[in-house]
Amino acid sequence: MRKDSFMPENGIVPSSCDGARSPVQLWRTRLGRIALSRPVGALAGTMILLICLGCMSVSMSIGCKNAPDGTTCQEGKVKLRPGQEFEVFYPIPYASPPNLEISGDTESCEIIEQKADHFRIRYKGTLFANPCWKARGVKCLPPPGAAPTVVVTPPASPPPPPPPATNGPAVPLPAPTPVQTP
Repeated sequence: MRKDSFMPENGIVPSSCDGARSPVQLWRTRLGRIALSRPVGALAGTMILLICLGCMSVSMSIGCKNAPDGTTCQEGKVKLRPGQEFEVFYPIPYASPPNLEISGDTESCEIIEQKADHFRIRYKGTLFANPCWKARGVKCLPPPGAAPTVVVTPPASPPPPPPPATNGPAVPLPAPTPVQTP
């Protein structure tokens, strides 16, 4: 048996599973196996989820204060993206549309609608905005016919009766007598 018949001139023995594939086809196969692996798929899914959650940006924070003159002041901050229109509902509705002030990123913000329980804001800018809002007004009264909230406290229990009065000094009791067992 001759050695030349089993070994090609370059010294590389062809694999039976590679068949007649070129090096480019082998590279594409290996790259496809890596790209379709579980860790790469998990990473891609996580990135898509983070991008979707980041694009939502509809969070807001709200605070509420009651003034001694009977007015209620509620304030908060809204995150807006370009071209977004957003409704902000007050946690405690007002009797009539409140005095609304917008501050912070207000260059391209516009109040479209204002009612006693909410307002609508539109952002026309090209970047994200975080305007702050403050609403002052009189709280809405409960609807007619609604029973008012009444807090009932139970009456205090009467004090315990005083001990009976004695006429004279205390008399000592006689000492017990021991009992003998047979």
